[in-house]
Amino acid sequence: MVRLLRPLPEHGLPAGAEGAVVMDYTQYPPQDAPASYEVEFTDPDGETLAVVTVRAEDLQVVNRGGKT
Repeated sequence: MVRLLRPLPEHGLPAGAEGAVVMDYTQYPPQDAPASYEVEFTDPDGETLAVVTVRAEDLQVVNRGGKT
């Protein structure tokens, strides 16, 4: 789980919106593109609000999942 550090008004997402990383582009970013992640943002009911490619520096890790 990640949290947006800046708003993405073009997608209706405020700073602080949380989502799940569904694709990691940091290992092999497209040529001349910054490291980024594809993130699915959902509302509290689990409904998808947007799926957006977001630069790594615009995200904060909230929960890495896996073992606790």
